[in-house]
Amino acid sequence: RRHTRCSRDWSSDVCSSDLVDLHIRVFAHFVARARGLLGCDAARYVDGVRLEPCRAIHTMGMSRSIDVVFVDEAGKVLRVAAELPPWRVATQPTARAVYELPAGAAARYGIGVGRRLALWQEGAAR
Repeated sequence: RRHTRCSRDWSSDVCSSDLVDLHIRVFAHFVARARGLLGCDAARYVDGVRLEPCRAIHTMGMSRSIDVVFVDEAGKVLRVAAELPPWRVATQPTARAVYELPAGAAARYGIGVGRRLALWQEGAAR
């Protein structure tokens, strides 16, 4: 399991009051990326999944809306598709990875365009 660290100002030092810890499962294999959150128990992954590499996602066959966060190689948020309903497609051609989160999570954690998301291994020094 990996965590995501979110910083409001991605180009400067991170202030502890600006950090949000999210438990994220990273899907890097083609089959896992193709499936994403589809059919999996969201609670099993705590807060969501990261699809990498990825520039487009779909919610075909999903029974619920999700938040989709597109990031570049540096982890800077390029686009947030909040509460994307089932049977939709979202793309961001310049994205390196996509976070799929439960609907409302991006707003709840203040994840928006320009914010930086950084991964680190659970138990590793931050």
